[in-house]
Amino acid sequence: MRAPSDLYLFTRNVEVSFLKLRFVGDGFMFGSAGNCGLPGNNPCKSQTPSVGGLQPALQAVLWVQALGLFLYANWGERRVKRLLFIAAWLFAALSTMAKGPAGILLPGLCALAYVIVSRRYKDLLEMELTSGLLLLLCVALPWFVAMYARHGQGFTDRLLFHDMFKRAFTHVHDTNEGDDTSFRFYLWQLGYATFPWAGVAAVALASWIKRRPENNARADAAVFLAMWFGFSFALFSLMLTKFHHYILPAVPPAAMLTGVLLDDMIFTAETPIKSVSKRGFEQAMFGATALIGGFAVLVVGTDLAQAREGLPNQVRLLHLFTYNYKRPWPPSLDFRPALWVFVALATVCTLALLFIQIRRFAAMGLIGVSVAFAVWTLDVYFVKTSPHWGQRELIAAYVKENVAIKGPLIAYQMNWKGENFYTGNQIPTFVTSGKKFQDHMLELKKKGHKTFYFLTEPHRTGNLNTELGMPRIFDKLTTPELNNKFVLVRARFD
Repeated sequence: MRAPSDLYLFTRNVEVSFLKLRFVGDGFMFGSAGNCGLPGNNPCKSQTPSVGGLQPALQAVLWVQALGLFLYANWGERRVKRLLFIAAWLFAALSTMAKGPAGILLPGLCALAYVIVSRRYKDLLEMELTSGLLLLLCVALPWFVAMYARHGQGFTDRLLFHDMFKRAFTHVHDTNEGDDTSFRFYLWQLGYATFPWAGVAAVALASWIKRRPENNARADAAVFLAMWFGFSFALFSLMLTKFHHYILPAVPPAAMLTGVLLDDMIFTAETPIKSVSKRGFEQAMFGATALIGGFAVLVVGTDLAQAREGLPNQVRLLHLFTYNYKRPWPPSLDFRPALWVFVALATVCTLALLFIQIRRFAAMGLIGVSVAFAVWTLDVYFVKTSPHWGQRELIAAYVKENVAIKGPLIAYQMNWKGENFYTGNQIPTFVTSGKKFQDHMLELKKKGHKTFYFLTEPHRTGNLNTELGMPRIFDKLTTPELNNKFVLVRARFD
């Protein structure tokens, strides 16, 4: 992975011609290839790096040295523990490249907290810190350095200060007005994210406390998972910018702790009694788990399925994957019957964990419900909702209509990027209208075009019709049943 990247960096400063090799300064094009000058796109023009001293070949030399030191230190390594630590560092480096400092700080804090709580301080000497730092240099840092070399302060201002610092300490583009964004916010979202395990997961997150890490590997793993969940939850709860999907890193440890708790419940139900008092305590604890879990999953499920005026319900699952929480739910979709079925099954199976004689079957039933819920969510819920949260169907409708009546497609007062994605970025896009839009229309009319297609939002069609000068034909070609957020319009002039 590193070697091809370094080879590419070297080539940025080398120009090859017939029997000649020449070293040149780095240069690149700014703009969108293939549609330079198209409305909505900046003109294409040549650029030189903002930091000329950090030429790509020099960057490659630095990263090759780091890679060489890493390979030298680990060549021929066969010990599984060391290899696993190195793999952990690799994944942390990849996450750092994607998410910045949080990619390394979060797993680092989790590992440190685990060492302190479990009192395994000697593990600090076995975590391959040197190899890990070399991996960070090889994997994570090159992209940041290359981007800074090309774009200078504009890159750091946007990524580090706007997308990281400001998201942590101010509200940046979130849509949670009126919501409680205290620590409760992600407890609320985790209920939906862990359904139908929400009830058991809530208890599992606290059950690790009774374990002693020195006793067995399972208790040791439970402590680490608890630290993972705790730091993930704390980090994203303290950030002022809150999106529902930010809490995803806390879901895997919650899921694994749930598995550990369920396995304990089944194991103790099937093993011979060694101590009557201990067995009584365990059964009381597991009985409480079933009762609390059954109530919790019923509350969460009701919030998912219940219809209430002015409040989102069926959209809760979709909000885990998007950010604009104010968008209306398509009135043509009603998943409440299916959701109520899953709520009922999940509640019954969770409550059935109370009875030791059928606990294994109750756990198997809960697993079956979760698998069925996942299949239904992926193959029904998201398939039917996705047309309303994107523009694929509108572009497909344009392609079909354009076969019969030819005309260019224009995005009117749009800045959602779906219009760019589904057209290969070959669409004139006007975030705001006015003179630029009118000049573009006049130019197309001079070329002989009489029919035009527009992508816009339904509430903007009146302004569009007026700005076009009330064309002879102004038809809405798509319906809210196909897409309740955007509409395809055809306008025809004499």
